Amino acid sequence: LVYRGSYDVMDWLTNVQANPLRLSEIGFKVHSGMYCSLQQHALDVVIHELCANYVIPSKKKLIICGHSLGGGYALLSATHILSLQQQQKKMWQSNYFNQQNLRIVTFGSPLVLEKGVAETNKIGRILAAVTTNFINQFDVIPRVGEGISLEYLKKITEKSIADSMNKVPGLKQVDSMFNLGIQEKIQNVLFEREDVKNMDKVQTEIYGPIGAYYLLMSREKPLQVHSYGKNRHVFVRQLKGQCLYMPDPTKLLQSLPKRAGLFAHQMFFDHCMNNYLTALYFMEK
Repeated sequence: LVYRGSYDVMDWLTNVQANPLRLSEIGFKVHSGMYCSLQQHALDVVIHELCANYVIPSKKKLIICGHSLGGGYALLSATHILSLQQQQKKMWQSNYFNQQNLRIVTFGSPLVLEKGVAETNKIGRILAAVTTNFINQFDVIPRVGEGISLEYLKKITEKSIADSMNKVPGLKQVDSMFNLGIQEKIQNVLFEREDVKNMDKVQTEIYGPIGAYYLLMSREKPLQVHSYGKNRHVFVRQLKGQCLYMPDPTKLLQSLPKRAGLFAHQMFFDHCMNNYLTALYFMEK
């Protein structure tokens, strides 16, 4: 079962609705925006069509994976399945889903489950045992709440917008000539919503990592292949990489460039699913 990442405006609104929702049947708090979206659009199909009619009768292993928002959906879907099983509802009476036939794989997933559930909750312990998370270099999304504050995120977004505007011929001049304030308006749209302002505090205080974490990174430094003037150099990234198991996920999530904005474009670039796939494909065996 594969969930894609954010695709449209509604997906991004789902991301920022980060207020915690405590579910008594689960026993801990979850990301309210993502969980409610799942309930509306996917959970019935996952439970009745996939699990009850196919996976359990055919005794298959269920692997749930996703990128970004999809990674959050993967974790929350597994949480819901285990919750139904724990409540002994209908087709779940056999306790089919366990550490042998359930797997969760995420790529650049945000934090969506309450901190510490692996130590305090039966469902949390199973999730911790079956979940594998990949983070590509300095990907920003999985680090929101642990390593990246809202202020840091504002700075790298500001730098990324400025770099993008510089690449459009004449845009900076038009912006300045007519006092359009394009960059400021984009920043306001992104960060002046009340739910976004609250997201930083909620993510930091409520949500935490779960499962095993692996860092994907390039083995070689980018190679300069051309230069045509001051500060105008062309680099290419070597298609060689390595995958490192990180026993302390909190330390991994807090690893960031000290100067916010120094690698702004690269940090957003690292989040793209294509770059996760490239890193895995060219990983040295």
